[in-house]
Amino acid sequence: MNDSAWIIEQVIKKTQFWNKHKDTPLNTRQHKVLNRLLNDGNKFEGGMTTRKYASISKCSKVTASRDLADLEIKKILKKRPGSGRSTSYEIDFN
Repeated sequence: MNDSAWIIEQVIKKTQFWNKHKDTPLNTRQHKVLNRLLNDGNKFEGGMTTRKYASISKCSKVTASRDLADLEIKKILKKRPGSGRSTSYEIDFN
């Protein structure tokens, strides 16, 4: 897929995502991280980890873990294969 088609696909996915979750209560950190994931699409290496979340949102790893768990409960993120320290998340577009 060429870059233009990829960009258009990402814009459509992002718009559909935010329309679906417009009434979902999210904090500022969660908005920031979700936009980062949506903007980078499949190019975001290794999914979202607690460490990456903490770095992007400038919060502690405990807060990052809590926010990620909340996003999973809200069916916004889903766990990727792997567990423990290698746990990572991706956007659940279903």
